[in-house]
Amino acid sequence: MKDIEKYGEWVVVTGASSGIGREFAKELAAKGKKIVLVARTEANLQQMLEQDLDASHRIVVADLCTATGLKALTQATKELDVGLVVHSAGLAHAGAFLNGTSKTDTNLQAIHMSASVEIARVFGRRFVNRGSGGLIFVSSGFGFAPIPYAAVYGASKAFVISFGEALAVELRSKNVDVLTVIPGATKTNMAEKLAEQIDMSKVPMPHGDPRAVARAGLAALGHKDSVVPGAMNKVMALMMGLMSRRMAKGQFGKLLKSALIIQPE
Repeated sequence: MKDIEKYGEWVVVTGASSGIGREFAKELAAKGKKIVLVARTEANLQQMLEQDLDASHRIVVADLCTATGLKALTQATKELDVGLVVHSAGLAHAGAFLNGTSKTDTNLQAIHMSASVEIARVFGRRFVNRGSGGLIFVSSGFGFAPIPYAAVYGASKAFVISFGEALAVELRSKNVDVLTVIPGATKTNMAEKLAEQIDMSKVPMPHGDPRAVARAGLAALGHKDSVVPGAMNKVMALMMGLMSRRMAKGQFGKLLKSALIIQPE
């Protein structure tokens, strides 16, 4: 991580009540930052504060899948010296596309795509005006290739990778660092929910530590445009890069289809 002072007095962390977002908040608080904690459920944020965070903070209860939630975040932070935003909030879903619902798919697109764009626009402009800042987006290894039976989730995470890496180039000359963190399977609430849809015993992926993901992200901020935390995940990313897209989507399609708890009709 570059000079910590570059990133202002306050840091915004979305998805802060659990998983990777929670670990980012803890790590940044340990570095002396004041934290704006954003999540959909106030009780979960309060529990996180009681258990893990002893720092100046502000709570924003907002559903970032909605325009109302994004506006609430903007309004709650407009008077603060925010110099870094970590957009870690996310949703996951696996299953046959035609068995899914419009609401699920719309929310996946909203939290990963629309919210990423709006957060980048609002705070990116603020960071340019203040002369420095940083944006961290959390994607997924599922964004490296087409993923049958997680088609919308994978595509939305692919968007995050493409968008974040493109924005890193655009904002570099303006002294704004943009980093996309691309973890593999990680021990989070999201992974637990996916386990309700996928028999994880049939998916040979080790689950990493969310703290290690957060630390790798902060170490890479200001030095790289993207980072894949964990040695095994780096190997997987390299293998996917060497495979043709036809091979990758075929292999992942077979793997996920066999692991689905509810099989396609």
